[in-house]
Amino acid sequence: MQAESPFPADTANRILDAAGSVFAERGLAVATTLAIATRAHVSKHTLYKLFGNKTGLLLALILRRAELMKAPLLLAGAPRSKDELAAALRLFGTTFLPLICAPNVVRVMRLAIADAERAPELARQMQAHGREPVGRAMQSLLQSAADNGVIPPGHVAVMVETYFGVLQGGVSMPLLLGLRSVPRRKEIAERASLATRAALAVAMMEP
Repeated sequence: MQAESPFPADTANRILDAAGSVFAERGLAVATTLAIATRAHVSKHTLYKLFGNKTGLLLALILRRAELMKAPLLLAGAPRSKDELAAALRLFGTTFLPLICAPNVVRVMRLAIADAERAPELARQMQAHGREPVGRAMQSLLQSAADNGVIPPGHVAVMVETYFGVLQGGVSMPLLLGLRSVPRRKEIAERASLATRAALAVAMMEP
């Protein structure tokens, strides 16, 4: 049985919030654990006890956000009707899009792109522990729907690609380039519905 942490959960969350802000402002290479601990109002000893170092902080940040993104997919279980599947996809979209469009996340993504050649660790961690697990969770949801006969089994991979393409199309890249603002609630809901319809339309295609 895993021992309980001697630190309150809000201490860990406060450190992670501070780390997200400092990484976004300074980049992974320049950010220091001292700056993060100072902003979180904790000692460096507490930070090291909880997360070890900057890499540990980065991984914990990515995992926390990935868990938030995956939550609607995991709660949906195995859809037994097209309506249940559509509801799960819409809920996921309205959860996922605000998280990846959050200002701190966008700044970190810009840094990951800018530092990709010199310091590729940030981009690797974001891909391995953020996007890929979320994609696998989506694929698992659709596969469970296929296993229940809700959708044909042969289109799951294309449905995943279509869903994310429609959900993020016209948002992620312009946002990274500073060419548009963060989408509002109405646009997020509309994009989630459109992505859901597009993915379900793929499921109805002839194999």
